[in-house]
Amino acid sequence: MKIWYQSFVQQTLFETYFTQLKRIVAEAKDESTIVDIVGITKTGGLGKQHHYLEFLQTAEVLDNIETANEQGYDAFIIGHFTDSGLYEAREISRIPVIGLGESSMHMACMMGRHFSLIGLNRKSLSFIEERAHLYGLSSRLSPSQTMSLKNPLFLERALIDKEVMTSVIDDFMSAANKAQECSAEVVIPAGGVAMAALNAAGVHFTHGGATILNGIAAVVKTTEMAVKMDRLMLGRFTSRALHFAPPGSDELKEIRKYYGNNAYRSLDKR
Repeated sequence: MKIWYQSFVQQTLFETYFTQLKRIVAEAKDESTIVDIVGITKTGGLGKQHHYLEFLQTAEVLDNIETANEQGYDAFIIGHFTDSGLYEAREISRIPVIGLGESSMHMACMMGRHFSLIGLNRKSLSFIEERAHLYGLSSRLSPSQTMSLKNPLFLERALIDKEVMTSVIDDFMSAANKAQECSAEVVIPAGGVAMAALNAAGVHFTHGGATILNGIAAVVKTTEMAVKMDRLMLGRFTSRALHFAPPGSDELKEIRKYYGNNAYRSLDKR
């Protein structure tokens, strides 16, 4: 089994995070599974929570999904908590596409009755709550809380500076404890770098005993399951009815007149 793990940050800016990410993935995956971790290379990759920046980076990710299909990968992970491009990806991809945010939230629903999201800052909180509502999980979502990080690069510093790490843990635990007071049984750090930092520090529970979910491990195991289900279902893990239905052959000819022959290029392999 071969999986493409797509981070939404640039490796040169988050080198220590990538080291931790590789470690977590290696511990989570089956021995025979190969996971290739790829960062953003064409645009920015700062990890900031702005819609415009996500839009620019999502175009690169969708192109990578086409490449992953062409190169024989079995699945594609969008390793970004807002799951940017997830629905578009499922429309063009022949292989399962799994999002870090969606898989984390569904895993949390199996671990506890209610879960809460801990945003990196107030800006990110609106992003992640929108996804929970989109996935139909509003009734399972306890009031979300937020850390006070102005820049995700601060989390990269935490991975190499103990004093900064202590500050990050205190900030996160303050928000997580508030979440538990509001009935959360599972708490999700809403960002891959935050997940990696807390995992590196050995932080897995709130002071009151609520589980802190490592979504990176969750998305890897969910993706392995999706690949196995895809094989059992003869390559039809992703439904082709309605929402993720790609264009038919006649429609595709018309689309390519206006968008170019690279549009939906994975469909040529079906």
